This record gives sequence, structure tokens and C-alpha cells, in this order.
Amino acid sequence: KLGLQHMKLGNLSWAKANLEKALALNYELKAAYTALIDLELKRNNKEMARWYYYKAIGVFDKQEFEAELNRIKSK
Repeated sequence: KLGLQHMKLGNLSWAKANLEKALALNYELKAAYTALIDLELKRNNKEMARWYYYKAIGVFDKQEFEAELNRIKSK
């Protein structure tokens, strides 16, 4: 949750570090993947957003996975 709070405050570097630490502890945190995708889209870095998207393949079900891909493509 700390990473999400940093995102709300605009501290993107701190947010990314905390979200990645959360994933290191539990790789199944959907909210962390979604937040990291959002963070990279805010930075206008679609390539990195896609990287997090593909890293989350085993976490999201098919419908959620397709929704995330469409969200990335629309930005």
C-alpha cells in the first residue's frame, strides 16, 4: 500500500521501488502490477508498461489480462 500512496502523492520513483518490493514478497499482487503499468504509462513509457503486463501473465485471468492490454494500447 505504501507504493500506491507514493503514486497518489506523485513520488513515482518511490512508488516504483515500493511496488517492486511488494512483488518480490508476493508476485501475485494484481494491484501492484496494475499500479506499475499505470506508473509507466504516466511516464509515457509504453515499453516498460508492456514489460510489467507480460510479467503478470500468470496472475491475471484471461479477461483481466485482455483488459490490461487494451488499456495499454489506448494510451
